[in-house]
Amino acid sequence: MVGGNRYGWFSTEEIPDLAIDNSLRVGLCHNGDGDGDVEGNGGHKAHMHFHKNTCESRDDDVEEDDDSGGHFQSTAITSATFVPDENSETATIIGTGLHNGLPVGFTLVAVDNQGLAPAVYSLILTDGYVIAGNVIAGGIVLQ
Repeated sequence: MVGGNRYGWFSTEEIPDLAIDNSLRVGLCHNGDGDGDVEGNGGHKAHMHFHKNTCESRDDDVEEDDDSGGHFQSTAITSATFVPDENSETATIIGTGLHNGLPVGFTLVAVDNQGLAPAVYSLILTDGYVIAGNVIAGGIVLQ
């Protein structure tokens, strides 16, 4: 039972000096999905795909193929942080994977601007590979 008999909802505050808890709830599930084309630094293009659900990790995945034939595939996701803002949400996903068959660490940062501006995608690998730019086809949805 959530809340038990100790919680109530008030549409207006009718009791002076009543302590109101307006803190942000934590521990909620977050979900992030991205699939599309990124136009990155130096005119390089890549196709990215990722999925992360903070409550269910069985289908979590990060993949990216760039226009030079490079391929990245995650093997483990060690952390994921979702930060909401007024008109956007940012996800930071950290883990390990294989870049062209060699083991690397990765940091993915995705920004969902809720249609107000293009979504932004960044993938940084520990071997020095970086792609960062606007999503020009497809999209990112963070919740």
